[in-house]
Amino acid sequence: MKPWATALCRQDEASFDRFLSSAVPVWKGLSEELFAGRQAPSASSHATDTSDAEAAVCAQLGLAPGSLSK
Repeated sequence: MKPWATALCRQDEASFDRFLSSAVPVWKGLSEELFAGRQAPSASSHATDTSDAEAAVCAQLGLAPGSLSK
């Protein structure tokens, strides 16, 4: 893309400036809130959601129930 942008700037500087002013930065999403307008899930709700899965993994591995959450 650099050759294209360089050629555009040499050919029509005003057009290049318009392109730059309308371009969205690649990293724009990194500055936005992850849970915009929503409440982040609590750690306790996550623990209750995975208790069945943890019990199944413990059973498959021969571990005591609840040993994964220590």
